[in-house]
Amino acid sequence: YQRGNNREYIFQDSKHKAFLVKQIKEYNEIYDFQLLAYAIMDNHYHLLIKTNKTPISDIMFSINNVLGKY
Repeated sequence: YQRGNNREYIFQDSKHKAFLVKQIKEYNEIYDFQLLAYAIMDNHYHLLIKTNKTPISDIMFSINNVLGKY
């Protein structure tokens, strides 16, 4: 999971949550993993991922990096 600093909101509206879902889909095409479940709240999100060949650190770094820049 990832949480906002000091539990602050990281998703201000549904547009921001949709961006995260879009990025997860895009990185799923790049990296070898299965997204089994997810939950997106206003101040954090959870991903249940089954990795194959790609390390979880590479997957999460990429998703969090693009989300942080957004």
